[in-house]
This record gives sequence, structure tokens and C-alpha cells, in this order.
Amino acid sequence: MPSYRLGRTIQTQWVENQKRADRRLSLFRGLPGQHKNIICQPLLEKMNIGPYLHGIEIVAAGGEPECAAL
Repeated sequence: MPSYRLGRTIQTQWVENQKRADRRLSLFRGLPGQHKNIICQPLLEKMNIGPYLHGIEIVAAGGEPECAAL
């Protein structure tokens, strides 16, 4: 769902593993938007999002927030 800031559309898609990245980002790249971001969090496995990076301004990655998360 788009967010609006100063009249410009900002769209962000969250992904946490390759299966979800392939499904969500293939749809996400076809959506209109002036600013697109991908957030890979919690990063649960190695992912290849290279094919989805055209037109993406920011990619953020993060793991589980707790020290004991495995």
C-alpha cells in the first residue's frame, strides 16, 4: 500500500526469504510509484533480489532483533 509524502508516492515492499521475494517483488516492480524501497527483514536466508532492483532507490536488510534468535 503506498504512503504519501509531499505529494509523491513512496512504496515499500517487505520480504524475508527467496520464495516471498520472488512472489512479492515480481508484482511490486509493475506497480506505479516515484520512489520504491525494498526491506529485507527479518532476513531469514540468502536471497537474490538482483533481478528486481531496476527502479529501486533503497534496499535495507536486517536480521532478527534479539541476540538469541536462531
